[in-house]
Amino acid sequence: MSGDTGIISLLKSVPHNGMLKVQLKHTVGVDRAGWSRRESGGELMLTRLSDGNPVPDRPTIHIERYATQAELLLRLSELSGQPDLPLETGASPFLRRFWEYLELASTATNKILVLPPDPVEFFAMPTVAEELKVALASAHIDPDAATADLLNQFRLPPSLAAQSIGSLSGGERALVALAKAHALSEEYDGLVMASPTTWVYPERRDMITAVADRYVQLQKSVWILLLDGQWPEIDGCAAHTPHLISTSAIPWRLILSDLDVTYPGRAYPTAIPTKVIRYRSDTPSLDLDSPTLVLGDNGVGKSTLALVLAGVLAPAKGSVDILSSGASGKARILMQNAYHQLFGMTPHEHINYAFRYDTRGLGTTHETMQELENSLQRSLTGFVHEVSKRDSSGHLASLLHGKAALAAERLTERPSLLILDEPSWGLSHRLAHTFVAEVITAAHARGVPVAVISHEWQWAKTLLRSALHLTHGSEDYVVLNRCEVPE
Repeated sequence: MSGDTGIISLLKSVPHNGMLKVQLKHTVGVDRAGWSRRESGGELMLTRLSDGNPVPDRPTIHIERYATQAELLLRLSELSGQPDLPLETGASPFLRRFWEYLELASTATNKILVLPPDPVEFFAMPTVAEELKVALASAHIDPDAATADLLNQFRLPPSLAAQSIGSLSGGERALVALAKAHALSEEYDGLVMASPTTWVYPERRDMITAVADRYVQLQKSVWILLLDGQWPEIDGCAAHTPHLISTSAIPWRLILSDLDVTYPGRAYPTAIPTKVIRYRSDTPSLDLDSPTLVLGDNGVGKSTLALVLAGVLAPAKGSVDILSSGASGKARILMQNAYHQLFGMTPHEHINYAFRYDTRGLGTTHETMQELENSLQRSLTGFVHEVSKRDSSGHLASLLHGKAALAAERLTERPSLLILDEPSWGLSHRLAHTFVAEVITAAHARGVPVAVISHEWQWAKTLLRSALHLTHGSEDYVVLNRCEVPE
């Protein structure tokens, strides 16, 4: 039997008190609701006890860990009461229609609020204020009076209320999602948070536990679904011990001159003010060594700077340039959620489409992709799903290979800088470390420096040679400084 949908169908077909025997390919994080388990001789025996009501008798916080995103999403679908939805199948990835998924989940017998792995899928309204006011009103709380208090509780500025969801950083969306979940705590029977730490700055993780504690205080249960290596402090789970890459550091320079970036406002249909981020540095240029960690608080402007460097956003004032040997032009960026950059295609389809008018580029990209695939398969022999999952045409098609295809496409241009924005999204720390290490090796072999934006840099510490720290300075400036890679 192959595919996660097949696994779900098999689980559902087992009668009460029936026994299911599964070959144990890897460590399964936790017991599943409604099942007892016993491992013996490389096999996993699951016995179905009941229909599997996901809400236990006693409220508690469940910390569950999974080796791959597919397993985590399988558990997510079980808890939400909608286990028949497709998971990561070819050109129709699981998160593509996630809002419909949440609407279906809300009609289940047990109303479980789901915070998905990508917080943007948690919103339906255009602005922060509208999102929070709807949530507060559904909880019979005066929304006008409580919205500002709710933002303050999650250490978000009052000005954020008027901003559009689209102008927020991934971390700001995650914090607003937590605020919304807090406001809805009396309306749901339980809460599921999937990989919440990917988007949240370490000094703000207390907000995740605060929301979880709120549900428990109301006699409701919480599930925090993590990939292996994420948030090891919460349950004492050992972090992955990575290997060292063999490539030398590549020097590169960031030249900054009074850079301002503007997100334009609008008056209709919903009034949204203009948002301006002003970047400054104590020196006109910053000398860095690749691989470089880019770090800073949620909403400080890390991803916005990356979009400017890649030419996706144009400066409203000033300039920023990259100097690196062996590469030229704009930077290229691999964003957090690789699904959004595949545009509904499989990795193989995406490459063929991107280079449909460039035969030479197509051949070069396929060679780079094959190089990455071979190295990933050598390093990850135990991860059957991530290494071997294929589409209907027989091409490798897991999330990991989607990321590898996007990296190969970008390296074909030999950009001045390759930016990996939260590359651990959807990957366990071992998978993330191996993927980033192999991409760095391929990039450095082509003379391309690499910058890694991450809130969970512990998995990448042995890879990084310098750090670029963004902090809020005086007069609403964002200050850029080189620093040592933090512990």
